[in-house]
Amino acid sequence: MVNMFDTIGSKRKGNNKQQQSIVSFNPTTLIQRPVTEAEASQQAINGEASSGPMAVIRPFLKSIEEDSVFIDLTPVKDRNLLNKALPKFNEATTNSGLYEDFLGYRSKPRHYLGHAFLETMWLPECVGRTTLINDGITLEDGIYLRGFPSYPGDATIVKLTLQNFPFLPALQLKEEMATRLSRYGDVLDHGISRTNGIFQGEGYATLNLTVPSSPDYACD
Repeated sequence: MVNMFDTIGSKRKGNNKQQQSIVSFNPTTLIQRPVTEAEASQQAINGEASSGPMAVIRPFLKSIEEDSVFIDLTPVKDRNLLNKALPKFNEATTNSGLYEDFLGYRSKPRHYLGHAFLETMWLPECVGRTTLINDGITLEDGIYLRGFPSYPGDATIVKLTLQNFPFLPALQLKEEMATRLSRYGDVLDHGISRTNGIFQGEGYATLNLTVPSSPDYACD
């Protein structure tokens, strides 16, 4: 069971080593990891139930390169296995004279909610890009990865740090934030921060301002 509110990450801040954590009001994206025939057979032999859905962080990031796809590097234990897996999408085109699917990735990862995301580039509408987004890939060590398409580079995606929140029950605060923020655009993500486990009136929100705001909240 996935909580309605997910603690995304934590970090220590300052000399007094205060523990800061981010609590998202948007539950993480649930995906079902595909199971190979060999895995399904082994599970049947061992009398094991099939694995449940996985919770993953979706990054709300604009692209630096058009049609890019973000991959969360957090679960990757061996980067060499990822470097080996991605070019496999080009094997079918090596001897056919067709353009390769996988074009490369930017050297520096991007960050969202404490997770590092690799921005990978693909031929638009290619099989490799579609597979990564819809089905994901499994590395040789069993690590499963799912790709998330970037937002267009000309989109207006803003990350807000918010302060002076009213001290309300979490469910009420969640609804109040969504209602008020939706006046300005599409609320992609929102949540609160806690210091040493205590809410101190601070939070965050990620908005897509390129989406027309609701006419009900239009300003005069």
